[in-house]
Amino acid sequence: MTVVPPSDIITFKVGGRCFTTTKATVRSSGAHYFQLASFGPTSMPRAVSCENSSENSSPCTDSKDQRVAKKRRLEDAKNGVDCSASDGTESTIFIDRNPDVFHYVLDFMRSNSLHPDVVEDPKLLKLLKREAKFFIYDSLLTACEGYLQTYVGEVALAMKRISDRSRGSEGAKESLIEQGAFSSVLNTMREFSDSIPVQKECCRALSNLLCSSSTTEEGGDDCLASLVGSSMGGIELLLKTLTQFPSKRLVQERSLTALGVLTAASKENRDLITELGGHRTLLGFMSKYPGETELLRGICVVLGNLTFDKDTAAAVVKEGLIPLVAGAINRHRAERLSSEGLLSHGCRTLRNLARWAEYHAAIEESGGIPVLEAFRETEPLAREALECLLGHRAEVLK
Repeated sequence: MTVVPPSDIITFKVGGRCFTTTKATVRSSGAHYFQLASFGPTSMPRAVSCENSSENSSPCTDSKDQRVAKKRRLEDAKNGVDCSASDGTESTIFIDRNPDVFHYVLDFMRSNSLHPDVVEDPKLLKLLKREAKFFIYDSLLTACEGYLQTYVGEVALAMKRISDRSRGSEGAKESLIEQGAFSSVLNTMREFSDSIPVQKECCRALSNLLCSSSTTEEGGDDCLASLVGSSMGGIELLLKTLTQFPSKRLVQERSLTALGVLTAASKENRDLITELGGHRTLLGFMSKYPGETELLRGICVVLGNLTFDKDTAAAVVKEGLIPLVAGAINRHRAERLSSEGLLSHGCRTLRNLARWAEYHAAIEESGGIPVLEAFRETEPLAREALECLLGHRAEVLK
């Protein structure tokens, strides 16, 4: 048994609970926040500041905001020292953080390894990672990220298995649904909202689970699709995924595929996506990425579904749908082989709108008629749209 003199003991008072360790443990941990709080600015390595990055062995990668936040936390650490404990020798440091998680921070400081409870619980891992960032504790942050990356890989693989199995027979798909596959996928999307591999596989799994004759019929009203999209929050989660990863095309395309299936199958879902402002998001992407053929194709699928009902059609037309779709078709019509899906679904969107006379003038003004004429021979939907538009024009001229 080692006897530690009071002068070598340090106490952290966190959220009303006290945690005691030795100054030697803190000093050897490499945890910058605690070193500054315990021993003052002279204990800090020069590389921590990031202000003199030329003196570091590697350049500082923190943004300006991150550097400012670190500086504030280090100031808080310095100001949090209170060495006036009752015995005059023992240091007490007050920290306003979660004591339940701090227990694991201190455990890592002592052992330089993560507690088994943390390794087995991804939610706890995320909480501990947040604390590691706050305390500028690099080795703890690296350990958390390593385990999270492994766990995320396993979760993504599990979602891929669901996706692959759901592409089999209808019996296999029904079995997955009975076992709670939809809940599993949606809950995983919530829990791993910041993981690109997980979101990608979850979106694909949703699409495959939903795809059937009942859920791909245009203008359908499938109860299961309504449950998944509205009651279980599928539409909201997919819209979040779509906007959260603006530079990850495969994630966006898969989320659009799932949105396309959900909006094709359920009037409730079509209503919900416009209530949540999803149509504005889609139109914004069309405007921002005019050259992204696959992205535009997925967007036109969803927008085409929204134009099936008169109320949701009015919502998307009001936000500028017609010129954007006509422009996209016109822009990509020379690339028929690579843009076939975009052209087909763009024509479908105009065909749906052409059913209502109040949109004819807007379609003509946006150059829709010559665009549709270019596909009269190859796209039945373009022919249908032209019949509506030109037939109405002939009636007006009479």
